[in-house]
Amino acid sequence: MEYFVKINEEKHTTIIMVTHDSFVASYSKKVYYMKDGHLDLSIDRNTKSQDDYYKEIVKVTTQMHL
Repeated sequence: MEYFVKINEEKHTTIIMVTHDSFVASYSKKVYYMKDGHLDLSIDRNTKSQDDYYKEIVKVTTQMHL
């Protein structure tokens, strides 16, 4: 994951990754949630720490499955 972050920062390259793993998603700058093939929700990291961003991703993901 650190390699992807390095590529993104040094080469200014967008990386699109599909995952169901909240920890892996926490390395991103933005998370998009899809539902029935459509964009349902997005979360921006902004100035959050990776830990706080991870917790927000877990919270949203958990609420979506209720």
